[in-house]
Amino acid sequence: MARRLVDSGEKLCRLRRSLMTPTHTQQTPFVGTLTDFAVRDRRVALVVIDMIKASADEGTGWARMYRQMGLDSIPDHYLGRLGNVAVPHIKRLLEAFRSTGWPVIYTTLASEREDYGDLTPRTRRQIRDWLAQGYAHPYPRLWEDGASIIADLAPGPRDIVVNKTRLSAFHGSSFPDRLREIGVEALVFTGMATNYCVMATLLDAYDHGFDCLLVEDATATLTEAMQSGAIDFVAPFARVATTDALLDEIGGPRAPA
Repeated sequence: MARRLVDSGEKLCRLRRSLMTPTHTQQTPFVGTLTDFAVRDRRVALVVIDMIKASADEGTGWARMYRQMGLDSIPDHYLGRLGNVAVPHIKRLLEAFRSTGWPVIYTTLASEREDYGDLTPRTRRQIRDWLAQGYAHPYPRLWEDGASIIADLAPGPRDIVVNKTRLSAFHGSSFPDRLREIGVEALVFTGMATNYCVMATLLDAYDHGFDCLLVEDATATLTEAMQSGAIDFVAPFARVATTDALLDEIGGPRAPA
């Protein structure tokens, strides 16, 4: 079942990329004007999506389950990308935003109920199916270690941490309320997984009227095909930038040569 899910996800990403060829985007001239904005011209927050142990650590959560299933190439890929690419870039962005005094918002994904009753019916069915097959399912409860943000990206004293129970932080969480409280207009997205919770939250943010920017090299997902497919898919709804390009814009430190 897990292999079918991954294969179908990659097929969907290939289909999305085929719909976002240069010919297609050239036929949609409003895309650039909708998504282009200068970060310093907006009240902006950095959003770090689901960088919790269940998503981003070896030996627990998704990595443990995929290895139990014999799908080692999946955690090998995304843990490698997280460790070598995404996490170092998120750390640089955190430093820049905190030093500028701009807000940082973390999300976590965890059930707040013993029986997982606040997760979707589909997710609860998945959990039952995985347990029936003898796998350790990847969804933590909020008070469990798997729901903790990884140590390399530990929140600072002024950062906001919001738990959610859905893919999008706009559902099943206080995320929309916190955005209103801090009065931001634009959101810079990082985290895990690009084509799941990152993309779902970004699309909802766009629909709620926020300017969105996706930092491509500060995100990760299960496979490279899924990563590139997600980047193509969100392009009409968000600026896509690298960490260096964004730090140049806001005056943060570049990576050492």
